[in-house]
Amino acid sequence: MSRLKFSANLSWLFTERPEFTQRLQGAAAAGFRAVEAAWLYDADPLALQEAQRQAGVEVVLINTPPGDVDNGDLGLGAVPGRQVDFRRGLELAVKYAKALDCSRIHLMAGRVPAGRDRAAASEEMEATFVENLKYAAGVLSKEGILGLLEPINTRITDPRYFLNTPHQAAAILQKVGHPNIKLQMDIFHWQIMDGNLTQNIKTYFPLLGKCTCFSGLFTSFSLIPWAALTMTQVSWGAQLCGGTTGHLGAADTQTASILYKIKNRSMC
Repeated sequence: MSRLKFSANLSWLFTERPEFTQRLQGAAAAGFRAVEAAWLYDADPLALQEAQRQAGVEVVLINTPPGDVDNGDLGLGAVPGRQVDFRRGLELAVKYAKALDCSRIHLMAGRVPAGRDRAAASEEMEATFVENLKYAAGVLSKEGILGLLEPINTRITDPRYFLNTPHQAAAILQKVGHPNIKLQMDIFHWQIMDGNLTQNIKTYFPLLGKCTCFSGLFTSFSLIPWAALTMTQVSWGAQLCGGTTGHLGAADTQTASILYKIKNRSMC
């Protein structure tokens, strides 16, 4: 099986360094050969490009812009009436991805609009998301960039996030019907929403374009006693996904530590 490769998420790691250009150097100094980030749009792309060159790290994933965070946005892909904003954000993401030679962009779905019921809004939001993803597939395929969908749990992390399970994501991917749009797996979110992690990895493995973040892996142990993740289960999922879909992302120091231990176990 392929050796595991890791990426440091610079939105949550090395935050003692205020600038992303500095975090690139921090990741390299810590031994990472690859990084990823949620949003780095406050930094100049040419400055990031130069810092990346100096650090000698690969940028493997960025997110589309979140939108107007002060007004509650967290992505725009599935938000009705915001298609123009989504396309502008996609254009910006592609600009940064090309500057950094990044081959994957997480296309954020966004939140159910405030005051709207999730069930009542679901059909319209899904139709909007499918429309935007088909548009994104055409743009990204021309640039050699893979678009990704990441379900985010609504039990702990964000109660209003629209895309919250791999089952929902798989159904949307089927409607989009483009090989350039794939599924991004985060063990933390999948386990919280559904459990049954081993079977879900097996079921949705053909759709995966990245296995990343492992965000809050230890939080799932401490806050959700029924989330019976074992070291063997995490190791198996990490090796299966990481060996075929690129780098495994770490978004907190404890997760980075456990992934390092997995990498150095005899099975790796």
